[in-house]
Amino acid sequence: MFNPLTRADLRKIVVLQLESLSKCLEEKVITLRLTNASLEAILVDAYNLVYGDRPIRCYLEKNIGTSLSRMLISEELPRHSIVHIEGLSGGSLKYRVEVLPQTRARSRSPLGGSVKKQATSKKEPRGDS
Repeated sequence: MFNPLTRADLRKIVVLQLESLSKCLEEKVITLRLTNASLEAILVDAYNLVYGDRPIRCYLEKNIGTSLSRMLISEELPRHSIVHIEGLSGGSLKYRVEVLPQTRARSRSPLGGSVKKQATSKKEPRGDS
């Protein structure tokens, strides 16, 4: 007989599943931040005593993944941003986008440094008197 998962176990599962989603967003320099209330809202909606943790992944894909995809397509979610996901009463989620200041574009030099032209100076001939 299996022991039911504890609330702490379920929270860890949600975090692990969201880390997988976060890795997909790394390419666009987008970070996910969740509150404890959002984790609880996810668990309330996603967990099923009969099916255990299996519905969690589907819930995250259907709700959070779809919402983020729509935000990306509509350009509400630009590169270099943080998405704050907050849980509201009633189990719904609220998304807030924080756009980060963009840093300088990284050098494409394989050495990692910026490639600059060296200024050349012409030496004037010294007159020996």
